Amino acid sequence: NVECQVLDMQDLGAVESASCDLVASAHAYPFSPDKPKALAEALRVLKPGGIFGAVVWVSFELLPFAGAIMASVTGTQPPPPPPGAPPPPPMSLAEPAVSDALLAEAGFELREGKQDTVSFTMAPELALRYCALPVWDRLTEMENSGELPDAWARYEAAWPRVAKAKGHLTDDGVYLASVRFSISGVYRVIVAKKPAA
Repeated sequence: NVECQVLDMQDLGAVESASCDLVASAHAYPFSPDKPKALAEALRVLKPGGIFGAVVWVSFELLPFAGAIMASVTGTQPPPPPPGAPPPPPMSLAEPAVSDALLAEAGFELREGKQDTVSFTMAPELALRYCALPVWDRLTEMENSGELPDAWARYEAAWPRVAKAKGHLTDDGVYLASVRFSISGVYRVIVAKKPAA
């Protein structure tokens, strides 16, 4: 009894007002260009007393890892963000004061905001692809444009070196099969409620 639709979180016009018991999201709202509009839409489609749940990044080791690997691929350090620049989209709701204020302005009642550290451990073959997610489009663009025709080969060559230097790639020194990649993030689970009518 599940109906799937592809929708823009800033325009849930295909969903009837006050028709949902729950709106849930994992790492989506930080990427919304218009967060107040997206949250207003979530509130609109919830029934009175309906629950809104979202997971947002507070910190994530993958982002500094991606910066280090791109510096290795290109041979140049990325420039620091200008003073006062907003955080990058994945971290745009990292500060509880920001996310909580947006929810309150949209009309939600905050019920809970809980942080937890989550660690992932995976085989290096999978981790090689996983770590490329934040830089995938840029590597492909550099390769396809001719700016850096061997961008992907450079990434693959640099990956184990950067992973070891950052302390993510470990082994017990006995069996190759024991090599594992570990990375952590701090996440915040936010639960809010649409006020009862």
